[in-house]
Amino acid sequence: MTKVLTPILFFLAAIGLFFTYLRPAYDVLLAFQAQEDRLDVTLEESGKLLEVHDSLLRKYNSISSENLKRLTQILPNDIDVVRLIVDIDALTTKHRLSIRSFEVPYLESEVASASSKKKQAVQEVDEGPVGNAILTIECEGEYADFKALLLDIEKSLSLMDLVSLHIEVSDMTRPNAVRGTVYTLGLQTYWLK
Repeated sequence: MTKVLTPILFFLAAIGLFFTYLRPAYDVLLAFQAQEDRLDVTLEESGKLLEVHDSLLRKYNSISSENLKRLTQILPNDIDVVRLIVDIDALTTKHRLSIRSFEVPYLESEVASASSKKKQAVQEVDEGPVGNAILTIECEGEYADFKALLLDIEKSLSLMDLVSLHIEVSDMTRPNAVRGTVYTLGLQTYWLK
């Protein structure tokens, strides 16, 4: 009887050992192997990304300093409202237009309080690396000069979009009437955040 009972006991002990120790350990081993496979794939992808990064860095380093300066003028690292106003003023003066008013966006400093954030007039895109602001300019002059101004703004290295335009033609029959046509431009400018 012991000859029959001993193998059955060993068989039952092996089954118990399999379900209590070997099966959970084998499941853990499979989970570790799956994680190792995922990490290998991630390591390969990071190697590819490093190659792309190195390639882009080589391309960036091959750009001349003059072209880098031009790229910075197209999309600066921050908005320089004074430079922008000076550029616009130079263009309007060049085309014999007189500036009547500027509406400069309020730019918050890094130490601005939460209440000043509510007053912020800079319209920033929440997502993405590029910020934008709308500068409103009111100028007066002849249509041909204004048309030439728009062409120069279009050709300018500073990236600007005309987002609004209001034209007010003067009525010379009224007393105190404005002599020329008044143009109100909304120019949207961009910078890297």
